[in-house]
Amino acid sequence: MSTSATLERFVALCFIATFVAGSATGAEVPAPPGAFGAEAPASRPLPSAPAAPANSAAPASAVAVEASASIPTLSPGDEALIRDLENRSWAAWKMRDGAFFERVLSEDHVDVHANGLSGKAEVVAGVRSSGCVVRSYALGPYSMTVVTADSVLVTYRAEQDSACSGRKVASPVWATSLYARRSGRWLNVMYSHTPLQN
Repeated sequence: MSTSATLERFVALCFIATFVAGSATGAEVPAPPGAFGAEAPASRPLPSAPAAPANSAAPASAVAVEASASIPTLSPGDEALIRDLENRSWAAWKMRDGAFFERVLSEDHVDVHANGLSGKAEVVAGVRSSGCVVRSYALGPYSMTVVTADSVLVTYRAEQDSACSGRKVASPVWATSLYARRSGRWLNVMYSHTPLQN
């Protein structure tokens, strides 16, 4: 699969995972920047693309790429490892285990939340801080989408009884984690979640 086709598929999967969940409602207050599990921005309708002229056709190269693209697969061992990493990330969030996130987040990790974007250092500092208290959490079944042989999108429903600076963290949410295999290790390169509509 070409780099262009891979990027287009990744972007489409991210939009599906993020925007299908709907927009944020209610009086939930987001977690501070850098806190793992911070509330994602409310979704907005996407602008429509301009209509193509009636006599236009898709470029032959785009059609050929789509027709020849095969869906990559994930080995049972890699799938189990990614599930375990995602489960352990929630346990580490609850226990303020910043060392776990130092090992598992990529150097270019992006955490997407209502206050903007946070990188690895901000996430690790947020997890270690005493500003957030996680009393409990529950994770729904994981849906795993193999984007490429070395990247997997994990989506699931999550609930948590958490507060940051005394304010409730949004719950329940649709969570999205993107993992990439780099130098033989699976690392989390992106995390975001979208509050469910009431």
